[in-house]
Amino acid sequence: LSGFTLSNGVADNGGGVFCESTNAVLSNCVLTANSASSYGGGCYYGTLNGCTLTGNSAYAQPHLPSTGGAAYHCVLNNCLLSGNSAQLGGGAAYSTLNICTLTSNISAGPYENGGGAVDSLLYNCTLSGNWAWFGGGVSGGTLYNCTLSGNSAYMGGGAYSSSLSNCVLASNSAIQGGGGAYGGGLISCTVTGNTSAVDGGGTFASYLSACTVAGNSAANGGGGACDGTLNNCTLTGNSAFSGGGAASADVLGCTLSGNSASQGGGVYGGNL
Repeated sequence: LSGFTLSNGVADNGGGVFCESTNAVLSNCVLTANSASSYGGGCYYGTLNGCTLTGNSAYAQPHLPSTGGAAYHCVLNNCLLSGNSAQLGGGAAYSTLNICTLTSNISAGPYENGGGAVDSLLYNCTLSGNWAWFGGGVSGGTLYNCTLSGNSAYMGGGAYSSSLSNCVLASNSAIQGGGGAYGGGLISCTVTGNTSAVDGGGTFASYLSACTVAGNSAANGGGGACDGTLNNCTLTGNSAFSGGGAASADVLGCTLSGNSASQGGGVYGGNL
């Protein structure tokens, strides 16, 4: 399909369009206000090029994990996913995304993982203003050269249990822990201006290597990082009540400067 608008469709799987495999291709299409009771409110499988997916949803009974508000098991290239919602993966689930924008998507319900995407592979994508209980931007999955900004969650405002390389996590927020990221691993990433209402303004229980962690804050412990391991990282300008730079973390070969706290401006607890 090329140049079509698919709207107000309802199905068990693929409210807007159902494809038998990713060999089916949609180009320059708009999928809007479609819904599925199980998988793929907008699209189920298929390859989408230059498409807009907005206001789609996937919801079922509370005990069933409806997945992929916009897309389920899709390949998306240069697509916009905005304002979609599902119990798992408000934007996309189990998909591959290249140069896509995911904004204002929501994961809500009894599962609430991955506001922007869950268990997906993302390259050069931008994720902003997404929300979930776990992983406002993403939950699970692997990201390369992506920007996560202004996302929010109970845990892991930007990312939850995800693998990130050369990514930027900026101005994300979490209620419990990990304003930028909760768990997972970050390699050569920039973590800046993230906040947590409890612990780990930048990251919580994450592994970081060759990262820059700057200007993050937490109300309790670990303005830059709480728990986890930091290897050859730079932590600067972070703040918290305890451990302005890091709290209760393993800090290996790192530089900490200009951090502040009531207890342990640089580090509180942990191993250096």
